[in-house]
Amino acid sequence: MVDKWEFKQEYKRYLPHIHSGNMPCFITWRLKFQIPKVNMDKYNNLKELHSQELSTFAPEQQESQTQKHQKQLFAAFDDIMHNLEAYPQILKDDDNVSELKKVIHAHDKVMYKLYCYCIMPNHVHVLLEPLTIENSFTPLSKIMQTIKGSSSYNINKLRNASGSIWQKESYDHVVRSDDEFKRIIGYILNNPVKSGLVDNWHDWKHNWIADELCSDY
Repeated sequence: MVDKWEFKQEYKRYLPHIHSGNMPCFITWRLKFQIPKVNMDKYNNLKELHSQELSTFAPEQQESQTQKHQKQLFAAFDDIMHNLEAYPQILKDDDNVSELKKVIHAHDKVMYKLYCYCIMPNHVHVLLEPLTIENSFTPLSKIMQTIKGSSSYNINKLRNASGSIWQKESYDHVVRSDDEFKRIIGYILNNPVKSGLVDNWHDWKHNWIADELCSDY
């Protein structure tokens, strides 16, 4: 795994995005619903503070500071997800979750290499690596469009509903080292423990990790 490479950062709506080539990506997205204003105000204030701070650093320092700020923004977002009391109950239905799992696994080794995921009651964490097949690279935007679009369609058929069940924006972070790769897997698997849903990550039935990685966890 490569430690460093050039990357491009974009901000779309609330969450930071980093796009790169064939490197593992940690992705988080959530159900479509309105987050309480008090929570979003705190998040947006933190984002604005980070933007102001970033402008004070020299160009050679901005990459490391951007990475630091990105992690802080994600931690704030994840805390919001864990502490919400009101949100759609779609992912509390095992049949709906089963459809999402089928879509995620259907494109493993086709569009991406799937390493790990956790499906929480109101959001999803996935670690995957986009693939290049026959000199054709699969961009992360296409991967997310496929997962979100197909899972929304399949779940809505069960619910007799229509429209996307997912919020448009998502968080994605390029994994920069083997140590970070391992740390992120631990974070994903232990998300239900952090939320108080189970005492051990093995007990959460919507956790999954690739067989070749199991021995490390």
